[in-house]
Amino acid sequence: MSTVIEKFCQAGSLTDRCFSIESEGHARRSGNRRRKLDMVLAASKIENASEYIDRIDSSSAMTLLFQNTKAALDTGAFGAPWIVVYKDGEEHAFFGSDRLHLIAQLIGEKFTDGLVQYSKQ
Repeated sequence: MSTVIEKFCQAGSLTDRCFSIESEGHARRSGNRRRKLDMVLAASKIENASEYIDRIDSSSAMTLLFQNTKAALDTGAFGAPWIVVYKDGEEHAFFGSDRLHLIAQLIGEKFTDGLVQYSKQ
């Protein structure tokens, strides 16, 4: 059974590939963008993925995007991925996927990839 961290890593990797492909201009042709987003959501074990993809361009989604972007900036975000973890009433902000081992340690999950040698496990 996959842990939360493993699912996060897998979805993050697929998301990165999705955006890399789109930035090269390939994803805009013949539905590739839709297929890539379907892959990311499926890897994340998100149910009703097509429903979410269909709502991407809605005004409510754009409003949420602006609200969440403002909230991220308010926590000090300056890039992506920017991850904020709330633990024991404290806010812990992390920049970069190379910090997943620290996030795993903070939330009490075992991290089995990346820079695990730096984790206190």
